[in-house]
Amino acid sequence: MNNKFWKLISALISITLTVFLTHPLAVFAIDAGTELRQIESQQKKIQPRRLPPKIEEQESPDSDQSSGGQVEFFVKGILVSGNTLIESDAINELFASLVGTNVSIDELKLAMDEVTLLYQAKGYVGRATLPKQDITDGIITIEIQEGIFGGAELLIDPDMEYLVDPVIVKNYIEFFLSPGQPVDTNKLERGILIASDLPGILVNQSLQAGKNPGETDAGVRMINEPWLLGSLTNDNFGSKPTGYNRTLVNGSLLSPRGFGDRMDVAVLKTEGINYGSLAYAIPYGYSGLNLSLNASLMSYEVPNGEASTLELSGLSRNVAISATYPLIRSRINNLNLTSSIGINQYVNKSSFGTESDYLNKTMNMGANYLDLTDWLMGGEFFGSINIALGHNDYGKSPVTFQTQKRNENTDGVQAIFSGNANFTQFFEDDHSAVAQFSGQYGNKNLDSAQKFFLGGEQGVRAYPASEAGGTHGLLLKLDYRYILTNSMTISTFYDHGYAKQYKTDFNPATNQPLTLAGNSNSISLKGYGFSFEYLGPRNTTFKATWSDRIGSNPNRTTNNLDNSNAEAPGPMVWVSGAINF
Repeated sequence: MNNKFWKLISALISITLTVFLTHPLAVFAIDAGTELRQIESQQKKIQPRRLPPKIEEQESPDSDQSSGGQVEFFVKGILVSGNTLIESDAINELFASLVGTNVSIDELKLAMDEVTLLYQAKGYVGRATLPKQDITDGIITIEIQEGIFGGAELLIDPDMEYLVDPVIVKNYIEFFLSPGQPVDTNKLERGILIASDLPGILVNQSLQAGKNPGETDAGVRMINEPWLLGSLTNDNFGSKPTGYNRTLVNGSLLSPRGFGDRMDVAVLKTEGINYGSLAYAIPYGYSGLNLSLNASLMSYEVPNGEASTLELSGLSRNVAISATYPLIRSRINNLNLTSSIGINQYVNKSSFGTESDYLNKTMNMGANYLDLTDWLMGGEFFGSINIALGHNDYGKSPVTFQTQKRNENTDGVQAIFSGNANFTQFFEDDHSAVAQFSGQYGNKNLDSAQKFFLGGEQGVRAYPASEAGGTHGLLLKLDYRYILTNSMTISTFYDHGYAKQYKTDFNPATNQPLTLAGNSNSISLKGYGFSFEYLGPRNTTFKATWSDRIGSNPNRTTNNLDNSNAEAPGPMVWVSGAINF
């Protein structure tokens, strides 16, 4: 499916590895919290790159007065009337050079055309006219005609069944610019773009003469998107204990109830993981506010690795309500406010019984910003920030687990500050560079489900998934891409990550550091590599990445193995293939 129409919502849970500390025999194991965290980092939303609807200005009709050729007359003064949106002083400046000189009608008309441009620059529609008058005294009267919005005129196919009711689209536009108000192209653009954000349709418009004299209408056109979107993906982004190979199916219903709602389903399967999520989003009112309800369920077991003898298993349940609001919506830059509140349950078991059963409640507040730049061949900047206030409740877990978490100082309330910034710069049509920076800071030690992990295909690509997790973390990724053909792209990259495992590296029960003996609380990982991406026929994609380390893993085991998968260090190869439909 063309990426232009492709929207893919991510699930809200994740898969990673961590060290299981409850029993000394469990060297390489997982828990439900880190499982949830890794899926979140690997399943990212894919937003469609739409061409924003462009507002086309109505052409100003020719002046009723015929050209006076080179016949000149003396201008003693100019009087401007009819303007309400722009101060008279600003308009008079356009005619200042004509006062006190002999001018022709053509020269006067050129100055009058500047009025139209001035209104356009301010986001309005207006023009200067020259009414019939006696100019023998040298006083010229200029009349300003300002465009009045007549309303949104639906230019639709009567035989077409649109996924979104056209009346709803009309209501969106007129919510921001009411009929009878002066034409404000900024407000009109906001209404058009927010209406076009509704799942299932694309909206465009152009200004046209209204039904009544002096009015300007918005001629609105609608195009249906596919009502069903989906993808089937297979990759090796998983972990050794639960299986490297992952199969992921995503599906989306666009506007199933006809008012811009959306339903998303995701199912993920590995050797040891079964995961599913369901999300339903609706627009609330006509301001652009969007509300969504998300639920997910995951179960896991550990069939591989040294910890497989412990019969490790568990599950996670997640329910969340979220909201987004477009504070700024335009063709060039956009600022969205985001918020959510959710509850997660994590259950972990072994052959010894239930190891933990606890809740994490989180409230998120954040914002994201998108800006299209015109430097060189153009570029794109995207950044986001988020503040999460969470509470970990270990009350239902065994006493030994509660004591462990209390000693780790992960219980109770915590605040997490996170953000990311991505910048893509095009140098030529086939050359581009991408810089990605992300980070997290916790005000206290964090649970495994809340940590920032460096390893994996979305992190330092030279290390396995969930390697090097910490309360604090920073990640820098630099890619240089070259388009070989319309379907093939190669790139080279450099990754550098830093993580601090514990904000407070102290166990009050033992008067010793929480960091395992021989390991460092601060971790730095670096790597480089190459990737190849192919866009195949029938909406298929294939990507292969090779990455090797710069330096070594500072927190490897006594056998010189990585902590997350208990394997010897070596280059990582990441492979993924997908079919979009």
